[in-house]
Amino acid sequence: MGRLCSARHERDARQRGWLRIAGLDEAGRGSLFGPVVAGAVVLNPRRRIVGLDDSKKLTPERRSELAERIRDHALAWAVAEIDASRIDAWNIYQASRQAMVAAISQINPLPDFLLLDAIELDLPIEQKALIHGDARSVSIAAASILAKVERDRRMEEFDQLYPQYGLAQNKGYGTPDHLEALRRHGPSPLHRFSYAPVRESRCWAAGAEQTPLPLGIPSNAPVRVKRIQLGEEAKMIKVGVFYPYKEGSKFDMKYYVEKHIPMVRQKIGPSLKGVAVEQGLAGGTPGAPMTYIAIGHLLFDSVDAFQAAFGAQSATILADIPNYTNIEPIIQISEVKL
Repeated sequence: MGRLCSARHERDARQRGWLRIAGLDEAGRGSLFGPVVAGAVVLNPRRRIVGLDDSKKLTPERRSELAERIRDHALAWAVAEIDASRIDAWNIYQASRQAMVAAISQINPLPDFLLLDAIELDLPIEQKALIHGDARSVSIAAASILAKVERDRRMEEFDQLYPQYGLAQNKGYGTPDHLEALRRHGPSPLHRFSYAPVRESRCWAAGAEQTPLPLGIPSNAPVRVKRIQLGEEAKMIKVGVFYPYKEGSKFDMKYYVEKHIPMVRQKIGPSLKGVAVEQGLAGGTPGAPMTYIAIGHLLFDSVDAFQAAFGAQSATILADIPNYTNIEPIIQISEVKL
């Protein structure tokens, strides 16, 4: 019996006149943490890549090797992600579709035929959905490999910020060690609170309402802050530091993650309960520009704890901003009510 994963579906599409055939797939639908990542690949029919198959059947080393070959030899490829907050807002099925649309929108010119793994997209492009498509179509398999490799890379980055969850090993999935970490430490701001194991572990955000809070920052500080009346029922405080994208923006992510964030942790101390970083966030629709280069998330137990800890160190922390960016950040502080 021959290999199940083949180029038969791509050949059939070309024989019917389609020229730019893209395979699409996602990684991370079942994860409890972080984004769902989608890949889109237009393979070169004249450049065969040996060994393409469902990414779940391959070892991490083999996936990385094939991902490099795909990026080198494909006619076009792209990856895109949808973060946990939008997964919670839409559901994972819709978020996966949005991630695929965002990946397709990066390919220019757009594909004229799509091969998908048991899903359909609301796009004016001819498409064919295949059950177990990542094991049947080399284009879908290539997309699944790129999505998986990119998501694993992101989990290794997040593991540096949240080492207590073992994300580099479990990739955010509900393994026994991850579930135990959730019970011991509670969820991070980047966990998916619409997923029952997260919601039940420490339900601080289930059914939450968020209202921006005031922040006492000097008027000449290089940030913009949204201020609003503070409620009395806040249980935890989430501080978002947004770096909006604009022409000429510069942002040193390595400095931000390796120097600025550890400095913030050290200066604020134990009052800071969690830190996370997201990067390269776009609107999730075809042609949407990047909205933010990065967003930093800080978590505190209470308003008083946040104001006392940050207020004492704000001058030092804000003075470090020019070392990694020329962007004027926007700070959004929210209270989480149970």
